[in-house]
Parts: sequence; structure tokens; C-alpha cells
Amino acid sequence: MNNPKHYVCKVIKELLQTKSILQIGLLIIGYTLIALAIPRIDFTSFVAVYSALFVGYFYLIKNRLSVQSIFLIGITARIIFLFSTPVLSDDIYRFLWDGRLWIQGENPFQHIPQFFIEHPGNLIGLEELYPKLNSKQYFAIYPPINQFIFGIAALIAPVGFFKAQLIIKLILIIGEVLLFQYAVKLLKHLNKKPGLVALYFLNPLVIIEVTGNLHFEGLMATFLIMAFYYLKTGRWAVSAVFMAFGVCTKLIPLLYLPLLLPFLGFIKTTKYFSIVGIVSALLFIPFMNLELALNMLNSVDLYFQSFRFNSFFYSILVDIPGDDSKKWTAFVLALVPALAVLRLAFKNSNFENLMQRSFWVHSLYYFFSAVVHPWYLVTLLALNIFQEFKYILVWSYLIGLTYFTYRTLPYEESSFIIALEYVVVITWGLIDFFRSRKKQDVATH
Repeated sequence: MNNPKHYVCKVIKELLQTKSILQIGLLIIGYTLIALAIPRIDFTSFVAVYSALFVGYFYLIKNRLSVQSIFLIGITARIIFLFSTPVLSDDIYRFLWDGRLWIQGENPFQHIPQFFIEHPGNLIGLEELYPKLNSKQYFAIYPPINQFIFGIAALIAPVGFFKAQLIIKLILIIGEVLLFQYAVKLLKHLNKKPGLVALYFLNPLVIIEVTGNLHFEGLMATFLIMAFYYLKTGRWAVSAVFMAFGVCTKLIPLLYLPLLLPFLGFIKTTKYFSIVGIVSALLFIPFMNLELALNMLNSVDLYFQSFRFNSFFYSILVDIPGDDSKKWTAFVLALVPALAVLRLAFKNSNFENLMQRSFWVHSLYYFFSAVVHPWYLVTLLALNIFQEFKYILVWSYLIGLTYFTYRTLPYEESSFIIALEYVVVITWGLIDFFRSRKKQDVATH
């Protein structure tokens, strides 16, 4: 790494020896097409290129490349998306909306976007964003780490789109580099092959959704891997700080916290929870007011009550007649991962068990959710670096097929694609789960 020329030459030599150069060239073409040439409504072209990217991905991870080659290939793929505008997701416009509000002294959690169109005042840069928003009637739902990054982008680029989205992409790529480094270090501490980082770093879904579509699940995954690394190395207080950063990026790491109890013990877990709570509260202070929690919870509740995307069990149950079917279905299904967490919170655990349980609880949460967008799997793919389960790799391909929904207006899902996705994924997931249980039983005895 000290001599870039020597480093690149070494990587090229390895790629020639493993006959991977052609595959990498095709991957570059594929990512370029998705970044610059294929609109979201052209599902046929998208799925053809997306499938080819996964063929290349499976070929590369089978070749067991060096860490250096994995890093160079992964970074090259991410750089391709650096100067493109997201085409598979329009969330970027809400990111910029929230950021522009904040740097102009307005709390993004205070009012829905429509309020500022009706009462524009002296705010700048909002009128060009409003027609592109997909959430005009919702309060902000993005936690403070996201809001800080939105604010940085808005501060540097108070109007326009390109420069602002470029800033966010650079920050997310830095996060991906940190994840790579900490994952490699943690793999070494666990006596696993560092090359397993390729399962995440070369995955097409990760590359497209994090760098291409600007979703923050990758940054949350970075904070989680850092939290697990410091937990493994005995620095649990530092771990708690990064866990708080994860919670303040996406709230879902709250699911993992009870699982720490059998690993750390009651006293340390209490201290860990306290640090997470204090750091999270400090990060929320710039946005804190009496309405923040109510407005944020209201938007989250409306999101899960009003939207349904790529759900399986929820879709089956919610169609049962009844005015309150959505509410009780969401509540009952939420009990499944909650009960799993409760059971595991009182079961003996070592570090490997902790990571594996976090993975399965997170998986359960998505199996029973009303909304499962493709980018939601990014964090599971990061945790899978240390598990090597095959089902999540299969799911990361199949969930890309749900972009079929966006081929027409109004959007229309394919029941066949969703049924195929979940039947394959659940079957493969059960196989992985029972295989892992069998390995644990053999190791125990």
C-alpha cells in the first residue's frame, strides 16, 4: 500500500493469474450501464445487467482473491457511480430537503414539506426539490447522523443537485472503506480468512444501493462492524459509542442491544446501554423539541401502515377482511423478532454466538416486515462476512427483481416474483440455520 504502483501491479498480476481480468472488465461495463444508461422503468435491461453482475460476483468470490485485489475492484466499482445521479431511488431529494432546512435554521422534524411550500419565507433551494419528493405528507424520519450529513451537503451546495449528491457519495464511500478495514481486522481476530470481506465489498446490491442510490444502510453497517470489533477486543465502552452512531443512522440496531446481556453480563450491559443512550441523546439535541419524537414516530407509523413493498407474511395476513387488519397484523408480526430477542437475551452466549444471533434476529425482522426494500439487506450482507451463510447472497440477487414494481405508473408489484423470492430464500435460510445449529452442537460436544 505504501507504493501505489507496486500495489496496482501486484493486483493486476494476481487477476491475470486467476483469469479474472475479463470478468472485471464486464463488471465495469455493467456498473456503467446501470449508473448512466438504464432508467428504472426499463426492467428488462436492468435485470439482464444485474444478473450478469451477480454471475461475475460469484465468479470472483469463488476465486478467493487477495484483500488488495478485493479492495481495488470494489473501490473501482464504487467510483463508477460517483458522478451519476441516482436512477433507482429518489430518496436523495428528501435528503437534500432536510439538509437545506436545517442549515437555514429550520428543524426538519418540525413540519411536513407541504408546510414550507405554503409558508416559504426566505428559504432557498426548496422549490426545485419539492416536485421530486416522494414523501410530501410525511415528517422527517432520518435520525441525526443522516441529518448531519445532509446538512454538510446542503452547506457546500445550497442549490442544485449534482455537487450535493457528490458530497454524500464521498462520505458513504469513506464509510465503505472503514467497513472494509474493520471487517478485515475483525476477521483476523476471529481466525477467519480476511478474503471473506469480498462477500460484502464486491456484492452488486451493496455497490448499487449504497454508492449508486445513496442509502445509509452501508454507513450503519460500518458503525456496527466497528462496534463489534471493539467489543471483541475488550473495549466495550468504545463499542457502545459506535453502536450509538449506528442507532442514530438507522434505528434498527436497537434490536441487537438485549442480545448483549448474556455476553457482557448485567452490570456491563447496563453501562453499555447507558453510553448508547447518552451518546444518542447528545446527537439528537440539535433537533430536540417536544414535537420531535411524536412527529418522527407518527411518520414511521404511517410508513408501515400505509406502505407495503416486497412483504410476504404481512401481505398474506393483511388481506384478511377487517378494518383494523393492518394494525393488528403489523403488531402480531412484530412480536416474532421481539420474542426471539427476548428468548436469546437469557441464553448463554460467546462473541460468535452474539454476531450470529444478531444476524438471525435482523433476518426475522425483515421476513415479517411490511416493507423490505432491496437496500435493507446491506447490513445483513455486512454481518454475513463473519457467518458465510449462502441464503443472504441468494436473497441479495432475488430482491433486485423487485424493481419490477417500478416499470409502470402507478407502481404495481408482481406477486409471482415476491412468492418466488421468499420461497427460495426461506428454504435456503432454513437449510443454513439448521446447518449452523448442527455445527454448534458438534463443536459443543
